[in-house]
Amino acid sequence: MGKLLAPIKLDFDFSLFLENKHEESWSTLSYHQEQEKTKLPASFSDHNTLINQVSWNKDKLDYDNLGRLLGMRVETVATIKQQPGQCLPWHNDHFYQTVKNNPTVEKSRIVRANIFLEDWKIGHILQIEQNVISDWKKGNGYMWSAGVYHLSGNLGLEDKYTLQVSGLLLD
Repeated sequence: MGKLLAPIKLDFDFSLFLENKHEESWSTLSYHQEQEKTKLPASFSDHNTLINQVSWNKDKLDYDNLGRLLGMRVETVATIKQQPGQCLPWHNDHFYQTVKNNPTVEKSRIVRANIFLEDWKIGHILQIEQNVISDWKKGNGYMWSAGVYHLSGNLGLEDKYTLQVSGLLLD
């Protein structure tokens, strides 16, 4: 079982992430069906599980600075735009790329920081285990390890933006 490690309050210039168009979209449904052992209800479809994701490499972003601020060695960084009406069903993260790059590392050191890029807007939600999160401020977020179940939804009228930073927790 994973652990919700810490709330985050990150003072950072997020404009780089928000200026990106986030044009390419893909459904998380096939990933969910491959990774999770529970079958989703038929009402989840390729049309309501879409995300627009942009991956950021070290050439475009200072991984070391971001890692210092978060207390982790950064392995991957992505921004996700969820358009109104979209959801990420109940799941836990498997950290595929981080595990692939660090096959012998202690699994409890592998973490994800999920950070909100804008202040909360009506209809935007994140649920972590039994806790429904809303009314956040830009730069707030949470860090968790593998095994922490969560979901995300945009039931509002404006796009929802988050930053996902995965890597290894520093000692």
